[in-house]
Amino acid sequence: AGGDVFEAPGGAAPRDALAKASAWFQQRVRVERHGAPQALVDRVQADVVAQLKHNPVLVARLMLAKPIVVDLVPPGGAMTSLGFPSSVGPNVSGLYWDQTGWEHARVALRQDRLPEDPVLTVHEFAHAIHYLAFTQEERESIYKVLRPTFGSRSAMDEVFAIYSEREFLDAFPDA
Repeated sequence: AGGDVFEAPGGAAPRDALAKASAWFQQRVRVERHGAPQALVDRVQADVVAQLKHNPVLVARLMLAKPIVVDLVPPGGAMTSLGFPSSVGPNVSGLYWDQTGWEHARVALRQDRLPEDPVLTVHEFAHAIHYLAFTQEERESIYKVLRPTFGSRSAMDEVFAIYSEREFLDAFPDA
């Protein structure tokens, strides 16, 4: 409601905001490498910390939310073999998945797509933030703005994640 999700409310982020975002990632996110090089793990962490570093309110909320497990899916590997739903197609680059009762939420990122897609991590973590850090009332505020144009909840969720990507790109590519 008149704010920006990825910026500090009321102005500049506190000096320790970057450290808090990094600490959240270290404490509440576990990356399952599945053979991925450390450079990809570092890239995922850097992308997520950059996404959160200006809004310590979101970081504080995420500290209290469900932890997240990130699977770096091997090239040619099936997300379904890692326990993701059978409806996930073989060409999906990333996925956020959670269910009531789970101890942790899950994010899948294809190792071979990370180098070519500068906002894949931001997109999937936008979904995670949307569901883990926002209240139902806050999500409904977003839907209220998007519903006249996009209609369905799944379409609105994707639009929120795509708009979130735009925050982190100098030039938004047509793709």
